[in-house]
Amino acid sequence: MLEIVTSEKYKEKRGIVLFNNIDLVVFEFFGGDIKREKLDWYSSFSGEKYKSLPHFVKVSFRQNGEKISYIFTVRNNSNIKDIYNEIY
Repeated sequence: MLEIVTSEKYKEKRGIVLFNNIDLVVFEFFGGDIKREKLDWYSSFSGEKYKSLPHFVKVSFRQNGEKISYIFTVRNNSNIKDIYNEIY
């Protein structure tokens, strides 16, 4: 997967296959209520509820009997939208 990203091969087509023969795909989101300092992993995440974006997204799956997990950071200019709106 790193080769696809660094070589920018993903730009050549409308889509690419990252994994084959996978099952039991699970998404988890790390974030939550920053004002109350209650951050945790969630199986679903509501930006509307928490007024923020998750900090990380974890994708776990099983491939050929082996459990594999990848954690991706959510990059943006500000994870905390509610506090920003209160200040400005």
